[in-house]
Amino acid sequence: LQERVHRVMNKGSFERVGSAKTVFTNVRVIAATNVDLENAVADGRFREDLFYRLNVFPLYLPPLRAAVEAGVSTLMAGFNDVAGVPSSANRWLLKKVLRSEWGFPGFVVSDYSAIKELIQHGVAEDMRRAAILSFKAGLDVDMEGGVYDAHLAELVDRNRIKEEDLDNSVRKVLLAKYNRGLFANPYRFMNEERFKATTMRADMIEHAQDMARKSIVLLKNDGVLPLKPKGRIALIGPLAELVYGLPMDGKIAGITHAPESLLTAMQAASEGEFELKWARGARLAHYGKLFDTRSDDELVVEAMEVARDADVIVFAMGDSPDQAGEAASRTMLRIPENQRNLLAALKILGKPIVAVLSNGRPMVIGDESAAANAVLETWYLGTMAGSAIVDVLFGDYNPSGKLTVSFPRNEGQIPIFYARRNTGRPESDDMWTSKYLDSPNSPLYPFGWGLSYTTFAYSELQVQARPHATFEVTVTVTNTGEIAGEEVAQLYVRDMVASISRPIQLLRGFQKVHLNAGQSKKLTFMLDEEDLKFYNGRLKWVSEPGQFKAMVGGNSVEVMMADFRLGKEPNARSRSDVRTSRRP
Repeated sequence: LQERVHRVMNKGSFERVGSAKTVFTNVRVIAATNVDLENAVADGRFREDLFYRLNVFPLYLPPLRAAVEAGVSTLMAGFNDVAGVPSSANRWLLKKVLRSEWGFPGFVVSDYSAIKELIQHGVAEDMRRAAILSFKAGLDVDMEGGVYDAHLAELVDRNRIKEEDLDNSVRKVLLAKYNRGLFANPYRFMNEERFKATTMRADMIEHAQDMARKSIVLLKNDGVLPLKPKGRIALIGPLAELVYGLPMDGKIAGITHAPESLLTAMQAASEGEFELKWARGARLAHYGKLFDTRSDDELVVEAMEVARDADVIVFAMGDSPDQAGEAASRTMLRIPENQRNLLAALKILGKPIVAVLSNGRPMVIGDESAAANAVLETWYLGTMAGSAIVDVLFGDYNPSGKLTVSFPRNEGQIPIFYARRNTGRPESDDMWTSKYLDSPNSPLYPFGWGLSYTTFAYSELQVQARPHATFEVTVTVTNTGEIAGEEVAQLYVRDMVASISRPIQLLRGFQKVHLNAGQSKKLTFMLDEEDLKFYNGRLKWVSEPGQFKAMVGGNSVEVMMADFRLGKEPNARSRSDVRTSRRP
């Protein structure tokens, strides 16, 4: 049987897809659930451009194309529609782009029950028609819906679908399994011995803690951090006892080791070092379970008593994980009202406040940021969340994380992102420009933002033209503080004049560098013509000669800039000017 399968799978021209591991690498195709890309206005501003198919190419397709070029095994069609055609039945997306232009050899799977949802989209009258539309569009696998199982055989018998096409889809799936050795051993690596030997192993726990530390972003710090492990510390807030990102009992996939909360980690750190008192301060529902049945007023009174004699307050605020993620959209991105009231009450005490934010999306935290002396963005960090946060709070780890999303000042700015177009009337003091009447255009915390317990300076930015339309970008980064730290240097590029309006900046590289106090290091980035390409008005992936600007800095706002030109004879002219921008 294995020999016959081998012959079937090698009929025609096939290449190995991905690695020989048992895990299939999968990414979604345009997976922007509940987003109407055709009609979405970027936000409510005057003279803002519309999202249409031309925006889909530069914003959504490049990372997917990179995944395909890296050898991803499978792709998943998203729930959404593109230009009115659902992704699961979109020939342009799945055949023209994915197969013809990118040469993707793997198989495409639907999102959960997405094929039968074509009926709800209004493009198929019944499941039989949904099967025809999806299969002919290039969708190989029906996840859970049962549509293919019920109708494909009949459609082949009636010549509505070619048996050869069905064989090709089956062949892709079998080839993926064959390349991973699943025909020889379908249960490869699935045994209790391996589970016991690898689950919660000491080195894996250490790695989980290290990843969690590196994911923390220091948004604000007036000098209160790192904390000194002495005196009296009040830990306030319902998020302190949350098991980050997992159900309340902390058990998943048979793992009985409970992940750490911030509270348990702080209690462990306090032993013999400092006095720790804690209070919940506000009610929080977590996966339907209410932490405390007392009123919010009673909880605030208790928290105030606990915090009154403290030297510093660590305020654990944010959302329960069931308030973020799939099928958890919200129109308001604020901290729950009872937590906002609690913070306002604590502010009256005049104590230094360190806000520890736990959340699964960017939030509107302007008031909270103003009230706190320091703000840590900790997301949902998993198994070792508590210890990782404590390491950063007390300076055992110097934070180095950077934001991969922009934090809005208010919901009216959404969607807000760094790679936006300039418009014909960019923001200025002139009334008739693209701006808000009640808020700056800029985010509260921009893309790439993240502080450290030390400081870094950038200097000597140079762009040198190299053969074959490549450019060498160099910059010197210096640790100007008093302790060692890590900085993430970010390279952005702007196409100054093109056949279509281009974003004001696009991230084209980043490097993380460790520097001791006073140490400097010269970093080198390489740009090639591919980095300067874009989808033009005819939806062709092209580069165009002309003037470009390279920008390097520790975030997307505070950057050095240098000019260079792409053409028959590329050249570069560097400047040591810094964009003038207000820090958050």
